[in-house]
Amino acid sequence: LPNPPELRLDHGDVAVLDKIGTSLAMSTERDTLISIVYPDQVSWFTVAARFRPWLIAALWLCGTVLFLLVLQRIYRRRSGAAS
Repeated sequence: LPNPPELRLDHGDVAVLDKIGTSLAMSTERDTLISIVYPDQVSWFTVAARFRPWLIAALWLCGTVLFLLVLQRIYRRRSGAAS
C-alpha cells in the first residue's frame, strides 16, 4: 500500500485502497452525495416543472373562458325569459 501521506482520505469515512492509492471513497453519514439524472429518461413531472408557469397561465385562461361562457348562458336565459 502507498504511504499514508500519499493517501487522500478527505472524501468520506469509508475508503477502498489499491496499489495506486484510494480507488473509492464514500461517506456513510450522508444519504446522497450526488444526484444523477439521465436526459434520455424524461418523466411528466420534469416536463411539468419546466413549463409550470405556462401551465398555470393556460389553466387560468381556460377557467376564465369557461366562467365567462357560463355567465353568458345565464344572461341569455334571463334576457330571453324577460321578453
